[in-house]
Amino acid sequence: MTFPSGSKVTIERGSKLTVELQDTSLMDAPAKIIAKGVGTAKRFPMAFVIRYSPSQIKNGKTYSLRVTIKNKKNELLYTNDMHVPIIPSGKNRTKFVTVSVISVKRKLKARD
Repeated sequence: MTFPSGSKVTIERGSKLTVELQDTSLMDAPAKIIAKGVGTAKRFPMAFVIRYSPSQIKNGKTYSLRVTIKNKKNELLYTNDMHVPIIPSGKNRTKFVTVSVISVKRKLKARD
């Protein structure tokens, strides 16, 4: 996982990385979570692994990754804002992927 600028940004202490493998086959319906991986987020770039059962993967479906990083207060800090397609099974399955994330937390400034 990388930060778009490619820099080695330090993430708030105690932040949590969540990576979801989702079935995104239906356009007008929420994505179905197939598997989820959770870990500690420290700094970019970071590696992740997500484990899932091959029996959950169906031919003809579309799959993608959703990445979020939240702080101790469960506030969203980073997420991917682009579709990250995945082929989760078969001889052409996705083995390595780079996911770029954007910063979404906005700091409130005191009004004068």
